[in-house]
Amino acid sequence: MKMAKIIQVNRLIIRQFSSNTSLQAFKSRNFDKALSLEEFMFRAKVKSTYRKLIRIIYRTHEREELLRYAKHEFTMSNQVSDLSQRRYLLNDGVNKINQMLAMMNLQGSKISND
Repeated sequence: MKMAKIIQVNRLIIRQFSSNTSLQAFKSRNFDKALSLEEFMFRAKVKSTYRKLIRIIYRTHEREELLRYAKHEFTMSNQVSDLSQRRYLLNDGVNKINQMLAMMNLQGSKISND
């Protein structure tokens, strides 16, 4: 258990720990690898697409095989670093998913390409 020292400065109570591990952890964070807004928005779109796909897959009887396939495709695409290439892969994947859903007669379940 860490020993804490409480200091009051201008009505603010600051709690200092005997070790500087939290300060060191804060300083050691690599802020150079922060995502750009464009990258952040793209990642949100990918996560949204993945969630929609998982919801659709869980309604089918081929659930295990489709889950394995989807996870494999998303992890393989994760290794690409160029954002425009990743956008292409996402759009291509969405088109393939929609074709697969049409073949499985799940036409009411369609993932949008927006």
